[in-house]
Amino acid sequence: MNNSNSKNILLITLSFPYDIGVENTFLRDEIPFYQNKFKQVIILPSQLSQTKSEIDSKIIIDKNLIEFTRAKKTYQYFSFKLLSFLGILLSELKINFKKITIYRGLKKTIKDYLLTVWYFIFFETYFLNKKNEEWIIYTYWF
Repeated sequence: MNNSNSKNILLITLSFPYDIGVENTFLRDEIPFYQNKFKQVIILPSQLSQTKSEIDSKIIIDKNLIEFTRAKKTYQYFSFKLLSFLGILLSELKINFKKITIYRGLKKTIKDYLLTVWYFIFFETYFLNKKNEEWIIYTYWF
């Protein structure tokens, strides 16, 4: 099972294959490589637009992250998890206290904390029905 052809790859993008982000400039060329190396290629965009790049029909475009972001129930659970993971934020602030400028660094640290909790909640449920599969997760953020 160490052969990469037995593994799936999940490409988390800002918007690809939808034409919002700059990922289209290089990801379109990388997809054939992934198709040759992995059993299944799934693209998980976080944003959607009316225009979409043409990609091979064997590539799965998973809109679960977009739907997760739009769900009102998600925000209630998110509020609960923010409190549950408050220790992470406090430990990051303590570790990086000297590196954090009063406003800009604190703002970035809190933003990163919020995103971390948001994606933790999403992936906590996303992989529940994929337990017996091997995955490689690759992110593209701009």
